[in-house]
Amino acid sequence: MRYILTTVDSIQKYRFFDKLNRAIKLQSNEIVFVTIRLSIYLIGKLFGRKVFLLKKSKINNSKNKEICENEFLEVKIGQIDKNLASLIYSNSKRLIHSLNEKYFFKLIYIFNGLGVIDRAVEDFAFDVGINCKYFELSNIKGKIFLDNYGVNANSSLYTDIEQLNHLEINLPSYNEWYKNYIDKIKFDSYLPQEKSAKKINFWYALDLFGFWFLNVHRLSKKSIIEKIKTKLFLSRLSRINKNDFEIKKPFILAPLQVSDDSQLLFHSSFNNIELINAANKIANEKGMSLVVKIHPAEENIKFIKNVFRLKDECDFILSNSNIYELLESCELIITINSSVGLLAKIMEKEVIFIGRTYYEKINSQNMPTYIESFLLKTDFWDNKCELSENEIFRLLN
Repeated sequence: MRYILTTVDSIQKYRFFDKLNRAIKLQSNEIVFVTIRLSIYLIGKLFGRKVFLLKKSKINNSKNKEICENEFLEVKIGQIDKNLASLIYSNSKRLIHSLNEKYFFKLIYIFNGLGVIDRAVEDFAFDVGINCKYFELSNIKGKIFLDNYGVNANSSLYTDIEQLNHLEINLPSYNEWYKNYIDKIKFDSYLPQEKSAKKINFWYALDLFGFWFLNVHRLSKKSIIEKIKTKLFLSRLSRINKNDFEIKKPFILAPLQVSDDSQLLFHSSFNNIELINAANKIANEKGMSLVVKIHPAEENIKFIKNVFRLKDECDFILSNSNIYELLESCELIITINSSVGLLAKIMEKEVIFIGRTYYEKINSQNMPTYIESFLLKTDFWDNKCELSENEIFRLLN
């Protein structure tokens, strides 16, 4: 058996990698899971998976304090402080090295790769010479991003977009996909992340039990009460924040990203508020209206309230309309590095990116190969496991 290491910090990530696990087991490969959440550990054990729980240790032998202090996602968004990040990093590397003595990992799967545990895994891989494969949401149903170097602006596409020109493409297949995709988003632009943002995760109570009684680390300061209040606020907002008026044309669309999106924190010198101000200035110069759309998976109540206050100051339109309708009607899209910009390019709309992203380098010539040949044909949110031999080959080589 050939063993592959991955770390999972959410139920959905566990389900996704377990789906891959079921497919690659047929090729004598198996995933070993490491998690910081008791709920995921128990679910994995219940189904007979090789899953290990990261626990606290007061020993901190981290030799890379600079990364811990400056480049961990959880530190940047204020979930944990620098000292705790350094300790979790050190504990993670110790656990992973001990597991490697038993399983002799041949490959590592990393989702996004900017969290503290994933950084420890990445550094471990570099230390011992194991290759990594990086996964990220593509926000295109039925497809997920897979790369051997990283995701977003850390990916191979960001430095070498020309590689798309060397991939084989079945144009009839892409044309059929394009037609089906456009037909679907015309009537349903609902993102799975939106459902996840509003859904109360009762498994979190188990995770707190692990933190309080079983010496397990915790990556979030939020209490259950805070989480429930956030979910109720978002559900209420989605019901009352509807467009009951006609948007004045011509207009510029500024789709916001989740405020703690790693794309914003690591690959842009602009945040959402600065995007609104920049887009508003351009709209005024062009004599157009500005329409702003808050990301449907946004969970930061303070940030959402700040956007509403800015709306009163700058007099832009805050819309909750179908994203396809907004894209189809607007004259220009200004975004930081949102996947909405990619959707706009698929629809052949003019887009300005103000953050670092390979989306800016995708055009009508290489779009078909990106969609049909580069992205892996499996869905993050769907537990069905239907992978072709070619896709399994990509996962293992």
